[in-house]
Amino acid sequence: MKLHNFDFSKKVFFHPKNIVAYMEEKRPFPITMEVDLTNCCNHNCSFCCHAEYLKTVHATLPTDLIKERLAEAGELGTKGICFTGGGEPMLHKDFFEILEHSKNLGLSNGLITNGSVIQDRHLDQIVNLLQWIRISMGGGDAESYQIVQGVPVFEKVIGNIRKISQRIKESHSSLDVGIRFLVMRENIEGLKNLAEILRDISIDYLQLAPDHSANDQGKFWNAKYTQRIFKEVGNIIEKNNIKLLRAGYIGFEDRISYPQACYAHFFHIAITANGSVSFCKCHRNEKMMQIGNIHDQTLSEIWDGEITKDLEKWVKPSNCGAFCKHMASNIALEEILHPDESLMPNFVG
Repeated sequence: MKLHNFDFSKKVFFHPKNIVAYMEEKRPFPITMEVDLTNCCNHNCSFCCHAEYLKTVHATLPTDLIKERLAEAGELGTKGICFTGGGEPMLHKDFFEILEHSKNLGLSNGLITNGSVIQDRHLDQIVNLLQWIRISMGGGDAESYQIVQGVPVFEKVIGNIRKISQRIKESHSSLDVGIRFLVMRENIEGLKNLAEILRDISIDYLQLAPDHSANDQGKFWNAKYTQRIFKEVGNIIEKNNIKLLRAGYIGFEDRISYPQACYAHFFHIAITANGSVSFCKCHRNEKMMQIGNIHDQTLSEIWDGEITKDLEKWVKPSNCGAFCKHMASNIALEEILHPDESLMPNFVG
C-alpha cells in the first residue's frame, strides 16, 4: 500500500500571479503565513522538538500587534493564515478574537491544535471561522496517548473531534477536519483502535507521519509489521470515506542539488511567538533564518530589508542544511523557471 501526501506542487500552480511576478524578477509576498500565537502548551509531548525552547522562552504575541500585522499581510498579498505552534495556539487568551479578525480581513484560517482545550461554546466559532483544522494525536488509545503526549486526555480529544464532526453536519459546513498521527514504537499498537473509533466519526483524513527524531534510518516505518498495520488501518477507514495520507520528506533525495534556489519562502513564512519573522518556517527558531521582528518593524520593512535579500541569495536546498517537505514546490518552480530545453518547451502537445 502506498500512502499519499498533499501535493504541494499543485498548490504552487494555484497562484500564477506570484509565479509570473518572480519570473519578472519581482519579490511577491508569501501566500501563506504560519503564526505561533504563544509558546505556552498544556501537553508534555515526548517527541516535541521545541520542548526545551518552550520551557525557557515564554512568549505570547500581543493581540493588537498581531491583528495589525495580519491586516498588513493581507494587503501585501497573503491569502491564508495557519495558527500553529510554538505551543498550543488556542491557549492565547484572545485566540477567537484574533481568528475572527483574520476572517473579517478576508483571510482563510487554518488551525493545528492538540484539541484538548476545545469547549462546547467554541464549536460554532471553529466551524464558522476556520477553513480547516488538524488535530495532532500521539496515540490511538488512552494508554499510548498519555505515554507520548504526557497528559491523560485521549477520551476528551476524541469527544471534541466527535462534537466538531456533528456540528459540521448540523450547520452544513465545509470545514475540513484531519488528524495527524505521529507513528512511533510506543503507539503503533493503538493505531487500529483509533481507526475503529473513526468509523463513526466523519472526518476528511488521517495523516500518518514518521518520527524523524528516530535514528533507525526508517527501519521501523518501513518494517513489514508497520506497513501491514497501515494497510489494515486504510481498509478500516476507507469504509467511512476517510483518506489515509502520509507526511514526510519523500521522493526527492536524489534531486536535492537540482533547484538553483529556494523558492518556497515566496509562498510561506512564519511568525514566532516572540515576534521573529522566519525566512523558513521549518527553521523558525534558528537565528540565521530570522529576518526581522514585528515588534520593531512592519512586514514590508522586514520583507524588503537587506537581511531578507541577502538570505535569498544564499539559500538553496543543497546548502541550507535542510531537506524539507517543500522540495516539491522548489522543483515545480525550477522546472518552470529553467525548463529542460531538450523537451522543446515551445512545442506543447
